[in-house]
Amino acid sequence: MMAQALGRGRHGGSALEQERYYANMSEMWAFHHFTPSLLSDEKEVGRSKTLILAHEFDAQIADTLESTGEPFLGIMWADSTDGAYRSPKFDNAVFCLTLLLSSLRREGLSQAIDLFEVGAGYGSLPRMLSSAKQALAELARPIHVRRYTVLDVRFVIDLQLWYLNQTCRDQIVLRDWAESPHVAPFLGSGLLDPAKLWPELGRNASATGPLEVDFVEPGVRDAFAHLYSEAHAQEAGSREGVPATRALIAINSWHELQFPEYLWYYNQFVAAPAWRAGVDWILYVSNRYWDTERRLELLLKPRPNYHFKVHYEHCNDSTCWRVLRRTL
Repeated sequence: MMAQALGRGRHGGSALEQERYYANMSEMWAFHHFTPSLLSDEKEVGRSKTLILAHEFDAQIADTLESTGEPFLGIMWADSTDGAYRSPKFDNAVFCLTLLLSSLRREGLSQAIDLFEVGAGYGSLPRMLSSAKQALAELARPIHVRRYTVLDVRFVIDLQLWYLNQTCRDQIVLRDWAESPHVAPFLGSGLLDPAKLWPELGRNASATGPLEVDFVEPGVRDAFAHLYSEAHAQEAGSREGVPATRALIAINSWHELQFPEYLWYYNQFVAAPAWRAGVDWILYVSNRYWDTERRLELLLKPRPNYHFKVHYEHCNDSTCWRVLRRTL
């Protein structure tokens, strides 16, 4: 029923039908949770409180991300404005990425960053990073985003693929693990060299070139996690170069999952060692009215070989933004 409401059952994967369906997405109730939302008038109210916080935390990174602007695609009546408007979701994306990237940069980065996002909405963060990739890499203290992975359900991935194809063009390369002919042979055999799926391994990070984005739905995520771990274990064990810094992004998503589903991400990215798929950092944004205490306690519980600690925390009446860091 949800797949039907969110489009998969209506466009059937057809590119033409996707264009007809998604082009009007902001006027459909089912997409209101994902699309850019209502617009604010920056000429009248100035910077939002969210953007002010982002600039106070790191003005350089916030400026770089804010300068990417926001496409009007999917925002109702946006084509009737004079261009001086943006959505609260854009401001929140700037704030969240500023918190994470600035925290990583302050504490010392590897040559490159690999990012994973649990539930990516309509694709706002990878769109923003694809637009800002070169500018971030050219900062005095550069930030090299090497690869972005979205873990989401099928019918929302369909929306993300359509949106990013429309808004990013040659700034992004999209790989759908469920449908890519380049991935399919690897899913059928554990004997093939998994490093071939990530050709950037062992290479110096590049400021030029599009952002590489993988899309992983539940049906292929176990295969993805295994192949990613196998390939990056080789990188971790190599004497050449330094493994990328890894961060997991969960913005009002991970904490909303049923506990067994929550545990899949915990076991793959938190409990797993760094030489597999374990991440070094977590951006954890959660609603204070959800039952989140048990999940947060699990994340922060000291273990024999690692411990995630709160590096940064900011809460308002409804939401908490936390940056967590792995320590030994």
